[in-house]
Amino acid sequence: MELKNRKIRLILIFIIFFMFIFILSNLNIPLDPYTDLNSHSYQINESNNSNMLLADLNLMSVNQILNPHLGFIETLGMTPIGGVMKIGPYGNKSSQIKIAYIIGVHPAEEGSHKGIYNAISKNQSDLKYCYYIYKVHVRSNDNYDESRYYGQLLAYKYAVNDIKKNKFDMVVDVHANQGKYEEKTFVFTAIPNNKSLLVANFLAKNLPGLSYYIPPRSNEPTSAPYISEPLIKNGIPTIVYETYRYEAFNLTEKKAHDFIMVLDDFKF
Repeated sequence: MELKNRKIRLILIFIIFFMFIFILSNLNIPLDPYTDLNSHSYQINESNNSNMLLADLNLMSVNQILNPHLGFIETLGMTPIGGVMKIGPYGNKSSQIKIAYIIGVHPAEEGSHKGIYNAISKNQSDLKYCYYIYKVHVRSNDNYDESRYYGQLLAYKYAVNDIKKNKFDMVVDVHANQGKYEEKTFVFTAIPNNKSLLVANFLAKNLPGLSYYIPPRSNEPTSAPYISEPLIKNGIPTIVYETYRYEAFNLTEKKAHDFIMVLDDFKF
């Protein structure tokens, strides 16, 4: 009798589990991690607490069950000001070379972030190295400087620490500018590290329209002290990639595609 009851319980558990999966698959949940963070998450009212952000980010686990081709999605951390997710691996999962792209640090520069995400996720079968995307999500904030600062704090606390722990071979911090510099599309390294300079100059040499250019420091919160500098000081080559914030998105996306493919050609 006891054995029979145990079998019945197991059958009921399986039935409930598959019913749960079926219900989730019919819900209107965004299936793209970029879309999910930049539409659904942004609708949370500021009056809600960090538990709602936790629930929101945990939707990514559901998305991973329903869409295994997206890559594994890990929530590294969440706070009342936002959270960070690690998405991947993309490309050649067995490669010994691991490269990280950090996107979302400055929320207003969304086009450049989405361009890189799309380029990697759509072209991963053509990549010979292994890639991860660190997606920083800053909760809706109308204060331009404050949102930049929060993104930098989140990236430093979660993305930078995870990258150091996992000893990545290369990091690209992705941004966009307002066109006030001498160059609009460029790469640079915050500290003149040999490997970082080699990679940045290789990209500038092989990508038409891309320059090696160090922009002047502005009064706006800037990411270098939170991302590039601590990573380089820990022996991880890091560059900043900047594109023009107000260009057509199809151009941003094409630049992103060319960028990831040329970086994939660099011999580490």
